[in-house]
Amino acid sequence: MKHYIVIGAGISGLATAWFLKQRFGATVKITILEKEERSGGWIKTVQREGFLFDTGPRSCRTRGSGQATLQLLEALGLQDEIIPCSPEARHRYLFTQGHLKRLPSSLLGACLSPLTRRFLPLLWKERNIPPANLADETIASFMTRRFSKAFAEELFDPLTLGIYAGNSHALSFPSCFPEFANHEKHYGSLVRALWQQKREKNQKMNQFPIITLKGGMEILTRSLGHALKEHLVLNTPVLSISPSESGIVVKTSQKQLAADHVYVCTPAHAIPHFIPPLAEPLKQFSTATVAAVHLGWNKSVLTKRGFGYLVPTKENEPILGVIFDSSVFPQQNQHEKQTRLTVMLGGTVGVPVVEMSDDALIALSKKSLYKHLGLQQPPHVAFVSRAINAIPQYTLGHQSRVTALNEEIDSLFHSKVTLMGSSWNGVSVNDCIQESYERGRF
Repeated sequence: MKHYIVIGAGISGLATAWFLKQRFGATVKITILEKEERSGGWIKTVQREGFLFDTGPRSCRTRGSGQATLQLLEALGLQDEIIPCSPEARHRYLFTQGHLKRLPSSLLGACLSPLTRRFLPLLWKERNIPPANLADETIASFMTRRFSKAFAEELFDPLTLGIYAGNSHALSFPSCFPEFANHEKHYGSLVRALWQQKREKNQKMNQFPIITLKGGMEILTRSLGHALKEHLVLNTPVLSISPSESGIVVKTSQKQLAADHVYVCTPAHAIPHFIPPLAEPLKQFSTATVAAVHLGWNKSVLTKRGFGYLVPTKENEPILGVIFDSSVFPQQNQHEKQTRLTVMLGGTVGVPVVEMSDDALIALSKKSLYKHLGLQQPPHVAFVSRAINAIPQYTLGHQSRVTALNEEIDSLFHSKVTLMGSSWNGVSVNDCIQESYERGRF
């Protein structure tokens, strides 16, 4: 009987083991090794004094790779747990020039909005700008080339912060936004591609573009952990993996295991602990650390409704943005008047969240909310969660480095070790599940 070992029980590891089990059933042995006392990785839901907060990923998109996530939720019997975002979630804002300004959600809105109407001629012009056919390019460079510097700084820089908490002048556009990069290659224009997609878009997915689970995203990883409990080994760090005549030998803190194939689903920075030869090439892969300040009120305190807002780097504000949790998913509120907000800080361009105390981060968040939203009422609950080295930074040359790393690991382990997870080909929950589906089902 073949033995597959999965290292790491975050969403990538759990999903990989799930899909392997669905394919092979009882004909193979599957072991999931996790160094922590719980599975789930960065996905974690916290209940604090009647307020629900996801301290890590809080939602998933339904389009694209989100289809694999929807299929997984259905297979786990979690259909009744799925809740769509509120219609108000389509309202998104930027804090710019000292004010909160709403981003348009339609062409008519873009024509009327002072935030975007000056960019409309650029959208028309972009249709006729030929592709550059560059091997790689930063996000800022791509958007400046196809639109303008102001467009890149005011609209795409905050989007980069919202997803990667990173610097748009350092991150690779094809690696961070592969779909958009492909639009330029295949359609010759982002505007033409998006217009074509809009005409073909599934109306149901358009109606509910973002979903979560009633009890928080940790319901997903808990359900996977329960379904895989006979395969899951917690509190078991991997000390080394090495090739053998018949496969791979995995040494843990407790015993030695023989495997036919190993799926490494840990962050890049954890790999040198058990594969020392990769220490040098892995130094080229960096991460961002973020902090989230979770605030709750037992009354309605927001004057604006929507998904939340982002803050462009050029505004020199101490926060990256704010998510209006209670407005996006009111189904998770304990009562109608409850307000839940999450303030995001840190990243590669923000305040040093590791060095700052919880009290300092909470005070900074309250000050920003007063400045941006006029919010003065003290919250009923406030706490901080930190995600240390949580968000991979796909800097310029990322894909070339990933290719070289995979070639090296194939050489070291005779193609019997596979690197997976958010460090390489997509940071979202959807990306991780889609990759696990493709690799686990081959």
